Amino acid sequence: PWRVLVADDSKLNRRLLKHSLRFICPGWDVSDAATAEAAVAAVKAAHEGYELIVMDEQFDTVIGSDVSQMRGSEAVRLIRAHETRMGAPRAVIVSCTGHASRSTEPFFLECGADAVWGKPFPNHMDGSMQGELSPLLAMSRQHSGQHAHGSPSEAPAVTAAEHMFEQTADS
Repeated sequence: PWRVLVADDSKLNRRLLKHSLRFICPGWDVSDAATAEAAVAAVKAAHEGYELIVMDEQFDTVIGSDVSQMRGSEAVRLIRAHETRMGAPRAVIVSCTGHASRSTEPFFLECGADAVWGKPFPNHMDGSMQGELSPLLAMSRQHSGQHAHGSPSEAPAVTAAEHMFEQTADS
């Protein structure tokens, strides 16, 4: 299965995104992280990598007496540096923020994100999320050929998911 990492300090947002991604892309292995530090650690520990990472920008999580000190944009830079250092395939990264706008998008793209989604997520839980995921799926499929587990036999599942997006958008 293709691997997806959802990083958000809100348990509700993580559950919502995980459920939605599993619905849109059946069979994908969707895991989560509550802090940017945990997301970076998960990427570094993953033997097979991730095809898609959905990264929150602002983490306000308090774990014990520690507050997450890392922002999502810093985590994205660290993940990109890790991919380069390890010669790993480039994951598709979507940065998420409540402050998404045309003026903030270049910042996230310069940090290494491939796309920027605004919050709240309910705006993305309809056909617009599917429409935004479709080109990301295509990017992920291109990168998957570089993954050890991204075999040609997995490609039809993505094509079927993309077809589902087209049907939903048409209806």
